[in-house]
Amino acid sequence: MREIKFRGWYESEKLKTMVQERVTGDCFRWLNEGQPITIMQYTGLKDKNGTEIYEGDVLQPSNREKKYYRVVFENGCFEREYKFIQKYEGEEWLETRLFPIHARGHIVAGNIHQHPELLNN
Repeated sequence: MREIKFRGWYESEKLKTMVQERVTGDCFRWLNEGQPITIMQYTGLKDKNGTEIYEGDVLQPSNREKKYYRVVFENGCFEREYKFIQKYEGEEWLETRLFPIHARGHIVAGNIHQHPELLNN
């Protein structure tokens, strides 16, 4: 069974923090004190270096290939999302693909809040 954990991003503070407090069993209390906050759930996976992988993290292949994937929760599971420009017969459009997370083959390069530029490649 995977450990249930969350972290939060305070946009006004530009701060990532653990924002949960276990009250009882599987009940948590959010410690955001009325501030706008984005909650990100732990996937239960760790990367090649043992770093916990959360929803909203940006993964890079451990061979340092310049591809970056955003961790998303889609269709009832955590996946890595890759967006790229598709060109065909003179037209361009944004293509999005979802892949399973192979944790040991990736490292956490950052997250979408602190490092959004990683996803612009």
